[in-house]
Formats: sequence, structure tokens, C-alpha cells
Amino acid sequence: MATLSKSSLLSSLLNNLKNSFIFSTLKITNDKGDTAFGNPQTDSNGYVTVPVSTAYRNETVKYYIEQLNTVTGYYPNNEIIELDVTFNDSGKIHSYSLVSGNEIVNNFNGNAYINTRNISMQIMNMPKDVKLGIYKYDRVNNTSMGEVEFEILKTDMSSGSTAASVANVATDTSGNVILVVDQFTTSLNGKNIKYTIHEVSQPATYRKIQDIEYLVRYNIDGSIASFTQAFTSTGVMKAETSIDVASNGVIRYFNGQRVHMKATIPNDNAFDLIIKNEDANFEGFGIEGSRFDVSINGTTYSPSATNTNGETTIENITTSGNLIINH
Repeated sequence: MATLSKSSLLSSLLNNLKNSFIFSTLKITNDKGDTAFGNPQTDSNGYVTVPVSTAYRNETVKYYIEQLNTVTGYYPNNEIIELDVTFNDSGKIHSYSLVSGNEIVNNFNGNAYINTRNISMQIMNMPKDVKLGIYKYDRVNNTSMGEVEFEILKTDMSSGSTAASVANVATDTSGNVILVVDQFTTSLNGKNIKYTIHEVSQPATYRKIQDIEYLVRYNIDGSIASFTQAFTSTGVMKAETSIDVASNGVIRYFNGQRVHMKATIPNDNAFDLIIKNEDANFEGFGIEGSRFDVSINGTTYSPSATNTNGETTIENITTSGNLIINH
């Protein structure tokens, strides 16, 4: 059994969405009897660079990578990665291939490391919990909003089930809250899940935002494949709400913690003024093309002409006081 030298093949193991390799311990060996010294351990960012063998020339060497521990919050990773590496007469890589472990190695590049002395790969661990982080803030003065209560619901769109409540949470004094909204399991295989963020009640002097909905599609193994944020033509600040889902294999960070979904939700104490011009002889019959001049406490507004329903809207008004509308 050989101790591995500094001039050896290097294997960089790093983390991603399904692979928060925080302080995971690895065993790396080859069929020549070499073993990476001390069972290397990944750092807090999930990285480790490991000398794994002496420099071989004109030989094919088989390498094995095994994770020895189960990281807290993740499922056990029992798959052993097997990698064949053929060296040229100068001890550099002539060719290499992944024999086994495709299920836990993400986007392995079979050509990038030819004629070098190192190979980098991304090994994935499956987390148990799907985590959502919510940040609530005042859009006008850009300050965080604490003690805002939300209810999170989920709907299995694949089966047509009704919405089920996941949790009721409230933001802390920094406007943040992190919660578990689902479990990464194969039961999510290929499903489309709609998550709804419902503001239970608006803070004093603020208007209530409309429900925020987004659709997440899961892969066969239960990992996130893609997401779509649902928009409607109306809704208080719905367009200003930002939803970010880790559908590209890269974990998200929220308030220093790892999450799979982030929601940044603004609010303000503004209001929308809707003006309707209606035919006096026919109740509910709107008059299209009408124009109005509006003044609130001396601040003037020039809304667009009324639509086919006879309505025009001035959005996000923060001025208060005497209202004057002239036709």
C-alpha cells in the first residue's frame, strides 16, 4: 500500500445542488494498491484536492472513490465511483472514462483533462429536505419587514390533487425565514408541484399582496429539473416578486444558509386608484376612451384613457390627502 506523492493525479471533488459535501470523508484507492492518505475530507465549501497515486506511464489504472460518512441532512451515498485512466509515456493522461457512478457524478467531462495530470469531478449527494427561504422588505425605503406571516401550500399538478398546507411561518426581525416545503424522494419522480406563498395578513398600513405561485418539475431521482413562476395580469406587486429555484444544479444561498428556493417579496403602503366612467342610464356599462385629471394633495396624475370596461388605473400611489378628479 503506497502513500501518495504530490506529483500524482489530482481529483477535485466539489458540491452542487444534490451534493452539499460539507465535511464528507472520502476513500480514494486504485487497483495498484495506492490509497489517498488519511481519508481526505471536503472543506466547508465542499471542495477537496487529493493526490491519489504516483505517476504511471503507458498504463491503464482503475481508481475508486467512496464516501465513508453520511452528511447531516442528506441521504446515504453508497455508490462507489469507478474511473479508468490511461497514461501516456510522459505520465500524463492519454484517455479516461467513468465506468460506474454516473448517477452521482454531475456533467462529467470525458475530454477536458487529456494531456494533464489532474481530473476534476462534481459528486452529488441527495438532500432530504427541500428548503425555501423568504425575504420580505419594504420596497419604498428598502428596509426589512419582520413578523410578516405566510402560509405555504403545495399542489400536485400531476395527480390533480387539491392544495395542501405545508406550514405557517413568520419572518424574523431581519425579514427572513427558512422552512422545509418538501422532501427530496423518488416519490417526486417526474411530478409537477405548484408551491403557493400566501400572505396571511398584511402589516399595518400596508396593502396585502396577491398569492405567489410557481411550478417546479422534478427529475426521476427527485432532484429539481426546472421551474416556472406563474404571473397573472393583475396582482399587487406580483411582477416585482423574485423567485429563484436551484434548477441548474447550483445550490442557492440565503442569509448565509443553503436553500433550494428563494423568494424575495416586496411590500409598500401604496395604493392603486381605479377610476370608472359609467353610463348613467345603463348600470355597469363603461364608457371607453374617457380621460381624467387627478390631483391628490397637490400632486397631479394623468392616467391613460379608460378601457373597454370604462376603467383606468393609477398604480402605486403613496401620496395621501385631498382627492380631486376632473373629467
